[in-house]
Amino acid sequence: MQVTKGTAVRIIDALALAIDKKRASAKTFDGRPADPGRFGNWQDAKYSTTQDTPRTRALLLAYAMFSGGKLPKEGIRIDDHWFHPDIWVMKAMLNKGYMIENAQGSHFELTETGWSFIAETVEGLASHANFR
Repeated sequence: MQVTKGTAVRIIDALALAIDKKRASAKTFDGRPADPGRFGNWQDAKYSTTQDTPRTRALLLAYAMFSGGKLPKEGIRIDDHWFHPDIWVMKAMLNKGYMIENAQGSHFELTETGWSFIAETVEGLASHANFR
């Protein structure tokens, strides 16, 4: 991907500021991929949520932007770093039907419902946009 970590962080924070009015708190970058095994126990009550929060909207939009709608569990490789998916956000997206786990268990994919949720989010931003 032809984007630096610095630019990616700026984009993630800008999305969060536009949607949630604060910088993204869950933008973990690491020099190593995330452990896909950490997504194994989706039944853990700690992650049992279906909330559509401004935070989940902003991060889902960032994940879609950088992954094209197919988010590897180990994260998105950006500038020799890995942008790790947030487990709470991913659980909420799965519970809402916005994403599904692929058959091999290697990544998550946006569903039509997820893309519609993104469209709703972008439309909301557009109604407040002033790019002139």
